[in-house]
Amino acid sequence: MPSGIVQVRRPRAIVFDILGTASKSGFLERILFPFLKINLETYINTHWDKGDFIKLYKRIQEQSLEFNKQEPATPLVLDHEATQAKGSLLQFIGFVTDNGVNSPAVTQLRFKVWFEGYNQSRLRTPIYADVPASLKRWFAEGIKFYVFSNTWVEAQRALLRNTNHGDLTHLIAGHFDNDFGLLTEVDSWVRFCAQIQQSPNNVLFLTKSPAEGRAAQDAGISVVLVLTHRHNVKAVSHEDRQRFPYVRTLNDLQWTEGVMMPGGSEMPMQTTAGPMPTAISAANMPPASTVPVSSVPASSAHPSASQAPASSKPSSVSGSAKGGSSHAGGSHAGGSHAGGSHAGSSHPSSSHAASAHPHSSHK
Repeated sequence: MPSGIVQVRRPRAIVFDILGTASKSGFLERILFPFLKINLETYINTHWDKGDFIKLYKRIQEQSLEFNKQEPATPLVLDHEATQAKGSLLQFIGFVTDNGVNSPAVTQLRFKVWFEGYNQSRLRTPIYADVPASLKRWFAEGIKFYVFSNTWVEAQRALLRNTNHGDLTHLIAGHFDNDFGLLTEVDSWVRFCAQIQQSPNNVLFLTKSPAEGRAAQDAGISVVLVLTHRHNVKAVSHEDRQRFPYVRTLNDLQWTEGVMMPGGSEMPMQTTAGPMPTAISAANMPPASTVPVSSVPASSAHPSASQAPASSKPSSVSGSAKGGSSHAGGSHAGGSHAGGSHAGSSHPSSSHAASAHPHSSHK
């Protein structure tokens, strides 16, 4: 699967995820969790007697009781009025973080700490420099952008509102999270296209995840993998290398005008038969044809969004905080990516910054 210039027919809509595709993949471990570790106790002390925090505290306490029944080693969160209540809360949060336990209430508390950091301009999302430049250029061409992510919708907005390249939220036409559907399920993509009122062959999905790409492609959507670093490329299976083209940076994406078919109709972005060409360099690009992004069997496309089942909720953010320092004033450990592109530096792989909020809904 060679990298290089990938040419596709100009889409009407582009959908992408944020972490690992538009931003540095190590953002969770390098910035968000260290910030949480440093600021969590201060946040708890500041909000301890506020009504919203007390309600959240009681939910966390209830979950600690549920988890303790299944695993007696789970620390119990004491009553809010107890002398050692704060200590018991911190102990429980540390336990679920270190052991990768899914606690939706703890996830909500993490978000509250991060949101406060964003609102105080102490956190900024490190977006690759080629991303805002490409989005603004394509936005001027009339292309609409959507974020479909495992990350809660409100978190998506916070991530894009406060970046090292300014506020990017005005470029986004809509946000979708796991309350809408799972990215690895075909029906989610069928309903997504119906929701944005676009035919699947007019939609382009940019992702680092072959599994999500397969689901989108099976719904008739064109897919290009964004594999920023060499280890991302090596992790792609042989089957997916045959199935998807990939780029290292959005600068490697180029539009071609659709080939007009007899009768004036336009050739779709995807073909329904034959082998799929992957990345093709500009030097050997056939001058008079449009290169399809992918090949989708006609039987794999879902004809109706009404077939989509109700979605399930994903697990919450887990994992222990990595070493790091405070990010006051909007600075980041490791530096920003200003002036560079996706392939310019190496970052460790990571999971999404956050899963769907347990009580959020698609907006």
